[in-house]
Amino acid sequence: MAYADPRRAPDDGLNRIASLGYGASERAVLTIARYYCAAYAAPQTQSWIAGIGHAMATFDAQRGPAIAVAVLAVTQTLRQTRRSVFRFNAANCACCSEQVTDHERLLISALRACLRGDDSAAAGHAFVLCEGNEAQDFLDALSALAQTLNAPR
Repeated sequence: MAYADPRRAPDDGLNRIASLGYGASERAVLTIARYYCAAYAAPQTQSWIAGIGHAMATFDAQRGPAIAVAVLAVTQTLRQTRRSVFRFNAANCACCSEQVTDHERLLISALRACLRGDDSAAAGHAFVLCEGNEAQDFLDALSALAQTLNAPR
């Protein structure tokens, strides 16, 4: 997992979170995933703690821990499936966190497909994101996350 290159210019605003129509839950999942990715890239930061804290602050005490663990499962299976680095932006950078890398966009697109029950679209996004490698474990983790997000409150 690697931080995105901060010198890379956004593609005419297409990489801005505001232009992608992400809902509050999708933005929260992205932030949590970014904290976990930062912990993989630089373990000494212990940013996974901030990821759990963000889940607890964003979702209620009942759902926060389950969502934190579900996002961890998604990022972990993604790490095991991909062969190259996953580019992500820093969750705690005001400027960077408003941008979405191509890899992050694929991740949230796959999640959105799962949330709406579109298995075919989710598999397509997962195929690209997982670089053509077997993606079933990633899809299973993503489906579990979607079920947790869709669970009644």
